[in-house]
Amino acid sequence: MYALLTYISCIFYLLGNFVEIVLVSKNAPRGAHCGGAENVAIARGGARGGGAENVAIATRRRRRMSQTTFFILMQRRIEEKMSKIDEVRAEMVTAMKNKDKDRKEVLSLLLSALKNVAIDKRADLTEEEENTVVLKEIKQLNELLEQTPSDRKDIIDLCKYRISVLEEFAPKMLTEEEIKAIITEVINGLGITEPKASDKGKIMKELMPKVKGKADGKVVNQMVAEMFK
Repeated sequence: MYALLTYISCIFYLLGNFVEIVLVSKNAPRGAHCGGAENVAIARGGARGGGAENVAIATRRRRRMSQTTFFILMQRRIEEKMSKIDEVRAEMVTAMKNKDKDRKEVLSLLLSALKNVAIDKRADLTEEEENTVVLKEIKQLNELLEQTPSDRKDIIDLCKYRISVLEEFAPKMLTEEEIKAIITEVINGLGITEPKASDKGKIMKELMPKVKGKADGKVVNQMVAEMFK
């Protein structure tokens, strides 16, 4: 029943975008559909000269361009409006179609986590809030992985698989080189020429908002601490 409701919600989402873009396409100038002034000129020339062939060519071009424009707009609309919840739900429907039970289970748990936070907030989540939820789920699995005995290969494999699925929806993480560059930028911005341990508080205060959701806090803290050695 839950799978059916999820599938229906995706259909309604896409249908809403379909109707909206059809209206946009109908209201767009004819020149925009047929490829610009060149095709409009062909159509007008054909009409003035009585050339039915030129009119037919312009009509066919207009139809082809109209279809292309429609699908481009459709893709852009989906990319612009799809929240993380929409993305996960769509992937879950695909997993159910492919009868991929393991993937569907991971996506279902992530979807529930995102929805619970949205319900608590009583509003749509921002991109940063969505990323925080995804990273929290990954962090919990990594902690479980660290605590799992080496002989429990079944749990280890399950955690690694779930992490791999969740990482598809996680933000791109900063590399160590990128983190170092941001740390240097912050230090220079604070006017600190020779960083000392007493400067760590000021540095971290400016640094953390810049790397939040993009880097592991422990790694960042360790990299800053190494600068004082």
